[in-house]
Amino acid sequence: MEGYVARTGNRWYDVIYEGIDPVTGKKRRSRHAAGTERADADLVCV
Repeated sequence: MEGYVARTGNRWYDVIYEGIDPVTGKKRRSRHAAGTERADADLVCV
């Protein structure tokens, strides 16, 4: 599973790559809230 950690405002999110959308041909990603600390987001992303 590919992904990375991103920050928006005061929250950290795990962004997970889900492959290519067969209809549009664009990359699909999903965002999952991981808390207010980067360390929490790193634990979820592993």
